[in-house]
Amino acid sequence: MAYSSAPNYTYGKSIDDNSGLNYAGAGGYQGAQNSLDLNLERGLSDFDIRQVFSMNFAWQIPLGQSVLLRGWQLAGSGTAYTGQPFTPQLSGPSADLGEATRPDRIASGTVPNPTVNDWF
Repeated sequence: MAYSSAPNYTYGKSIDDNSGLNYAGAGGYQGAQNSLDLNLERGLSDFDIRQVFSMNFAWQIPLGQSVLLRGWQLAGSGTAYTGQPFTPQLSGPSADLGEATRPDRIASGTVPNPTVNDWF
């Protein structure tokens, strides 16, 4: 009976100041909060995935001495990874007159009794 596997783990971090501006990510914010100071846009990239674990395996199945069943293998692969960052946005009508469409945090940012719908 033979078994082989190849696990891989990757840790990375991507920071930039315009993946959302040119819509390079997946659904991020695509406008600058202050077009006069683009340094304020620096943060995690829309496509940043911090941790990735992948593996593949092959297992020689012990099915006996039958000519028809000899030599079969079970093989597979899988990947697990952390999610992409997201940017909270204000909803509702906007005339887009240079006003911020991302919320400003002026409090501690905690909720006394967090729930699935109310957690930050």
